[in-house]
Amino acid sequence: MLELRMLGGVELKAAEDEPAAILAHPKCFALLVYLAAARPFGGHRRDTLVGMLWPELDQEHARSALRKTLHRLRRIIGAEAIVTTGDDTISLSPSALWCDVRAFDSAVRAGLVADALLLYRGHLLPGVFLPDAQEFENWLDNERRALRASAARAAWLAADDAERAGNIVDGVTSARRAVDLAPDDEHGARRLIALLDRAGDRAGALRAYEGLDRYLQTELGVGPSVETATLIAAVRSKVATTQGDRLDARDSRVEVPAVLDGLVPRAPRRRTKLRLAASAGGALLVMTLLTSQDSMSRRHVAPDSARVVVQALENETGRSNLDFIGLEVQDWITRGLQETGLVRVFAGPRGDSATQTPRWASKLEIGTMLGGRYYLRGDSIVMQLWVTAPEDGEVVASIGPVTTSLADPTLGIDVLRRRAMAVLATHVDPALSQWARSASQPPSFEAYREFSKGKSAFNRDDFQGAVEHYLRASALDSEYVYPLLMAAVLKKDVLGASASADSLVRSVRRHGRRLAPFDDALASMLEAQLAGDYDGWYDAAQRLRLYVAPGSDWELEAAAAAVALNRTKEALEIVRGVDLERASATDHWDVFVPVANAYHLAGQNETLLAVLRQTAKRWPRAALVIVAKMEALAALSRPDEARAEWQVLLGRREGEPASLAMWAAWQGARELRAHGSPVAARALAQEALDSFPVLPASSKFGEPARWKMQALREAGHDREALTLAESLSVRQTGDVALTAIVGAISARMGDWARARRVDTTLSRSSASIDARSLKIVRARLVAALGDRDRAVGLLRSACM
Repeated sequence: MLELRMLGGVELKAAEDEPAAILAHPKCFALLVYLAAARPFGGHRRDTLVGMLWPELDQEHARSALRKTLHRLRRIIGAEAIVTTGDDTISLSPSALWCDVRAFDSAVRAGLVADALLLYRGHLLPGVFLPDAQEFENWLDNERRALRASAARAAWLAADDAERAGNIVDGVTSARRAVDLAPDDEHGARRLIALLDRAGDRAGALRAYEGLDRYLQTELGVGPSVETATLIAAVRSKVATTQGDRLDARDSRVEVPAVLDGLVPRAPRRRTKLRLAASAGGALLVMTLLTSQDSMSRRHVAPDSARVVVQALENETGRSNLDFIGLEVQDWITRGLQETGLVRVFAGPRGDSATQTPRWASKLEIGTMLGGRYYLRGDSIVMQLWVTAPEDGEVVASIGPVTTSLADPTLGIDVLRRRAMAVLATHVDPALSQWARSASQPPSFEAYREFSKGKSAFNRDDFQGAVEHYLRASALDSEYVYPLLMAAVLKKDVLGASASADSLVRSVRRHGRRLAPFDDALASMLEAQLAGDYDGWYDAAQRLRLYVAPGSDWELEAAAAAVALNRTKEALEIVRGVDLERASATDHWDVFVPVANAYHLAGQNETLLAVLRQTAKRWPRAALVIVAKMEALAALSRPDEARAEWQVLLGRREGEPASLAMWAAWQGARELRAHGSPVAARALAQEALDSFPVLPASSKFGEPARWKMQALREAGHDREALTLAESLSVRQTGDVALTAIVGAISARMGDWARARRVDTTLSRSSASIDARSLKIVRARLVAALGDRDRAVGLLRSACM
């Protein structure tokens, strides 16, 4: 069996000898590495491999290079080690190869943290660099980050296990390793400082703080947060007490970094990167020094023909009831291109916003645009497409005309899509012509019309109506699974019917069909979310990103997953790529939830405010945007401005706006209290209760009475809040969050016996809520009972 180690260095061994010949051929080695370590583990398409390793060659020569490299690899490691499926998929046989990356991944997923940490001897392929394969280098960089983050999480789990077992020395060792693996994780550094403090090693705690401060100042140009500075101040005070003398003014002063420090431009500094370049002359690795200058300005990048925008076709029939035909053509050309993974495809703005297309196409460096028109001719529809260059509007190619039946234009739409992909093959990627023959079929005419009605209902916030249309669309065409998945999304995220959402996803899987790649990734993401599998959610969301336009709502699922896993850096990388001025963002202001959460989690609240102020010009009364601004202002200790933001909602007091205003007040008050402004929090909650004494009985966005109950808690009206919470829990039996709230209010009112009974009930709960959410709910109650250590333990366990 071949043994391949890549963590901490390259080690390649066979049963008899060390196949050093692979190391003499960089592309051969790179191919082996990718087949062994690229996720998801298994087969990889030839088109992916040639694009990754031979981007400079045309398709014919790139495939020839791949064949020669595979031949060399088979000769060195054995023909049985490489498995080909059909003419398109290549993989390595698990029985012929052991790889430390795969073993590490398995150990992490199985919770075998000790085994995982033994395998993680260092970062993935340190110093390896393939100078003429940028895609390979990008993949390698991403894998290094992902594996390093997994190792850091494993180290923290090991630290927690050691601490629970009373082995503080091993706990500190594992915590130090976690911090070394993730030096930019300030939360982790605080955990190490606190652990060293509990162990009595306060000198070590001070050194850990100094190391964090040095890293943040050098790499990011910022200082530690207020929370970290406050923690180290407490440690220093213990040092001073222990030593029996005062520290001098310079050492004892706590310098709390201003929140604005992270935004002050620093002078550009030179960074030197040490890379090992793969050589074609026999030696695998050659040392090179590359020096780069940081720059505040972006260079101009020429449009990329593989970045494609598909516009809705213009309706020239004179009949508005036929608008959906242009939208269906747009949807199915877009989905067909998404499935290929060969291009980045954007759905262009619709309606009045379509005039914005050239502007944001330029910003996104789009090099190919598809658009067209359709006409009425008797009982037929005539459709015509044009491929143009956005920079100058030059028509590169025309497609059609295609004539199809007005009664059922599906066949004509499919023909038009396949021709479009075939024409694009000559301008973008020859492999698209293959996909034109094999891409999944569009739905039936009746099914798509029903789906279109569902989208219209969704845009009117009629979520239950949208679900009904989606289910009817799928019933009209059993192969059309996307509406089922969209119905599951709404049931889970908006309607609070997780069990029903789970049933829909299971029905998709039970059908036994081979799903299109986008649908498969979406189904996997839903399965992970419903199971409370946050790592699975993140992995599926990252896979989903392969098939959607950058900055789309779907791509932001990956940002939300990163936030849930406390992966601040990954979340910021995603949201910074979002063009918030494009129509599809500004027409859906809930896009700003993952954007706001990412910036807020990273402590970049001034940047968040700047983003949200632009948004507020379009959505001045959007509750989500106002709440995000209040969160940022609360974190910046500006309670008066936060309260003023909420008062924007006072103008509309009827129905839904009143309910959302109460919800926003509760969220804002909670943030103010959490960031040290309890008086302002109570005042805000009371103002909302006085302003909206009566709320509607129901809301499409949630439970108004529940929001009022939370506002009563924030305003200090515990008895009224308890009465309302008890009433809600009678109607919503099995809601463990409500049960915990009843217990927490009881504790605050001094009814400790009842609060403890609730805690015992929750500890034995088998309710349909994921384990992480249940731990968070219990932590709040345990904190109300005054058991700080147990509350923190539950939260730590929930965050792992």
